[in-house]
Amino acid sequence: MSSATSILSLSPELVIPLLAELSIQDIVNVAQTCSYLRAVIRCNKQSILQNPNASAILDSLPLGFTPSTISPEILYATTASSIATSRRLSSGVPLTAKNHTVYDLSKFDIAWDRHGHLQPSDFFLVSNLLVFRSSSNLFFLKLGPSGVVEESIILKLSSGYYAIAYQVSDDRRSLFIAVLTLDHAASSEVLRVYEVPIWNDKLGDTTCHLSVGVPYSAYFRSPLVTIRDPYVAVTIEHDDIPAVVIINMMENRGVIIDVCDTEYPVLSVLNGQDEYQTMGVANFKFHAQEPVLFIMDEVWPSQVFWVDIPDDMPVLPHSLSFAQNPANLRKVFCREEPFLLPFDYAGSSRLSPHQKSSPSSHAFDVIGFNPGNAEFSVTGEEPIEQDCMKNDHHWCFIMFRVSYDLHLKWQVECLHFPEHSPSSALNHVFLGYHILNPGVYFTTSSLDSAKTVITSKFEDGQGHGTSVVRLTIPGHLDLPARPNERIEQDEHALYQGDPAPSLFDVRTGRLYFFDDIDPDDPMCQCARQTPPKTKADLTESHPRVKRTLSVTTIFL
Repeated sequence: MSSATSILSLSPELVIPLLAELSIQDIVNVAQTCSYLRAVIRCNKQSILQNPNASAILDSLPLGFTPSTISPEILYATTASSIATSRRLSSGVPLTAKNHTVYDLSKFDIAWDRHGHLQPSDFFLVSNLLVFRSSSNLFFLKLGPSGVVEESIILKLSSGYYAIAYQVSDDRRSLFIAVLTLDHAASSEVLRVYEVPIWNDKLGDTTCHLSVGVPYSAYFRSPLVTIRDPYVAVTIEHDDIPAVVIINMMENRGVIIDVCDTEYPVLSVLNGQDEYQTMGVANFKFHAQEPVLFIMDEVWPSQVFWVDIPDDMPVLPHSLSFAQNPANLRKVFCREEPFLLPFDYAGSSRLSPHQKSSPSSHAFDVIGFNPGNAEFSVTGEEPIEQDCMKNDHHWCFIMFRVSYDLHLKWQVECLHFPEHSPSSALNHVFLGYHILNPGVYFTTSSLDSAKTVITSKFEDGQGHGTSVVRLTIPGHLDLPARPNERIEQDEHALYQGDPAPSLFDVRTGRLYFFDDIDPDDPMCQCARQTPPKTKADLTESHPRVKRTLSVTTIFL
């Protein structure tokens, strides 16, 4: 009897434990060998979820599904698609578009003015749901596979300036949106938290969980906001020093904290005791499961501090509790051991949204650029392998990711972009400075076929490693050339070189970018190609502008 026959004679209960030591890629390979093993794997979720690298799949599950609710068939299909995309993006060769879908956005009132620097902003992308703000409207668009916006809702915001943060609920059925609105004319700031059901065929009715005034900061830098149910936080200015408002929105409790920097004690002349300077919060995120707030300080760019969220926050008696009585400030101290980045200095570092490290745990990432001593890993013993033939890396662009958990365990990955340097900036566009969601990068740089888009794909548990991704833009998506100065330009149109929002989702291999396509305009390069579809005019006053969203998919 052959070994294959022996395996096929085993019951599913005996086959599944044998798969535990295989990689996710090998499990999919096994499923393709014969109908029996394929049926065992497709009908038993544990064949995938028991794998140590199953976390690579968990952040890619369709909306509304968790490991406990997803069917084995959908889990297997998601796994196979995720592996194919990861392998394709890790190939190391420039990738071309495998298909292209255009979504007509002309029916939406999207404000766009080139000269007024007015364009969509505050983007968020998860699965097939795209969210962005235009003027005082938040648009929620569910994108169908055939180029149709299957469902959409608009959340109207009060007028002002905004800071916005998003969070998908743990059951992937709702999206939480924290909106801080600044009204400088009224000298007021209001923090609101909304919840929108997103998992079923229709987007649900919006619920407002919180609406509370916070101390107005007239001359403070742009405020930051972050959310992780049940907590939401925003930076403010309190007596000319930075502070943080933390609110438990489900219990209607909150507190203003002054995060003290224990590295700079100052002896008080009043009581002879040590006093501490306040940290300037440059970035912050909540832990996904523990009542902990991670903070990156302006003074210590190579460290990540963590603060325990107070469990005795007072009840907020009314919506103006903070605005009318901001004096209730509490000094808090960071835990003794901060998370250390593997480099003494980085040109820019920021906290990235959490990623699943197992079905029941999360890790948080720090993404950084151009570290000062990029030759060595966090241990200082082994040099980081770099994809660069140069001896002098002074002009090379370097991106790193450090993944931590609360047990001070870390993993370091480093990517070298030898072609991305000041001398080659005209030939490349980099996607990676702004991270909207794990593996979702955002830029406003102009994309066209004359430039190569470069971005990163860090190890995702599929075993394909960390690699530089190079994307080529199809020529028929190029924006029209800018008209001669003697010809009046449409202020609402997009031309080559104009900044326009673009997003790339590493998990799906999809590149999203806004463009104008008018097949009747001879100045548009799209007119010289076969247009994907015909679009209606945006408005009667500007019939030449066809505002669209292009989705280019990089698939096998």
